[in-house]
Formats: sequence, structure tokens, C-alpha cells
Amino acid sequence: MEIAVTSGGNVFWIERYGTIHLYDQATKQTLPVGKLDVFSGNNDGLLGITLDPAFDTNGQLYLYYSPAGATPKQHVSRFTFRNNQLDLASEKVLLEIPTQREECCHSAGSLEFGPNGDLYIAVGDNTNPSQQDGYAPVDERPDRSAFDAQRTSANTHDLREKFSVFIRSRMVLTLFPKAIYSRRTALRANPRST
Repeated sequence: MEIAVTSGGNVFWIERYGTIHLYDQATKQTLPVGKLDVFSGNNDGLLGITLDPAFDTNGQLYLYYSPAGATPKQHVSRFTFRNNQLDLASEKVLLEIPTQREECCHSAGSLEFGPNGDLYIAVGDNTNPSQQDGYAPVDERPDRSAFDAQRTSANTHDLREKFSVFIRSRMVLTLFPKAIYSRRTALRANPRST
């Protein structure tokens, strides 16, 4: 569960099963204001929420979730909140993150805007740490890819288990995997992101 608080003290909170709630400071009531169709197995579901820095004027909020369907993936999407409801038709998918759903675990995610207006995205490694006898989840045996973090957190070409920054001003995705790179280096590594 993650929360987002408006400047007026109203509180959005989310459930992993896809419901977005709003606590209204004036009425002291909580109401569901939207529901996404999510895949909620294996730690997936509705995982993150944050409000746009200009939420008071534009009504935009961002959600990190696992859309239901045959293709295993996570979305970072922008929605508009109007008339006390999440406008599902307003969805703009900003980022799709491939994932696996054969085994559970570590599909966490969180969203937050930094003081400069950049959207920070934290993503889990989508690797099952079990059955490793206390060792790191590194398992190169056949049919064990879901237990091998080398394909996600140790792979600089994979978005899982990374801190990402979605730069709103130019709509450029910059990745910061475990170490801090200059923006120029990150753009050079991912030239299609411009």
C-alpha cells in the first residue's frame, strides 16, 4: 500500500488488488474513486501512487501497476482525477517494464517526485529469493531463470531492481542502476530514450 497526500490534506491510498481510495479531509469519509484491472498474484498488483507536483491545477496522478492480461508487465501510467473519480480513459502509459509471472516475489514498486520535478521510480527485482539455502539468488540451472537475479538486478539492460528517473521536461527516461551515472552517460547507453 502506498499513499499520496494533497495540499488540502486529502489522502489517496491504493490496494494491491487495484482499488484507489480517497480520504476526504472535510467529510472524514473514505470512498473508492477508481479501480484498475490488475494481475494481483506473485506480489503484483497496484503497487505505487504519487501526485503530480501541479496536482492542484492539473489533477494528474501517477500509478505503478501490473495490468491484467496474457503479457506479464508493469506500467507506470499517468491518469487524470476529475469529479472525484479517476478517469480511466485518460491513461497515458509512460513506461512498460517486462516481468515474469511463473514464480513469485519482489515485484515491488514506488513512485515519488523529486524537488526538481523528476519522477523517480523504484522497481523490485522480480526474482524469487527462496530455495537458495541462504545464498544470493543466482541460479543458472535450466528452468530456474525466475530464481536468478542476474537477469534483472545484475543486468544493466533490464529495468527491474533499478532506480529510474523519468525526466518530465523532455520526456527522457534515464536509468540509474546501483551507481550514479551522469545524464549524458545514461543517454548514450540508451540512445532510443530521447
